[in-house]
Amino acid sequence: MALDLIGVLPEYLDAALDEVAVRHGSMEKYVREGLGVPDEVTERIRERLTAGGG
Repeated sequence: MALDLIGVLPEYLDAALDEVAVRHGSMEKYVREGLGVPDEVTERIRERLTAGGG
């Protein structure tokens, strides 16, 4: 099945997101604290990925 090579099963993604919530409280907190991404970088990412971003 192609999904096995290029995708993720929804239940695996759900489990990963649940684990992020349990360990870090939110995806944003995981990115900042768990991965160590600086605030300036997360803000630039948010600007680029939201409507009206640069």
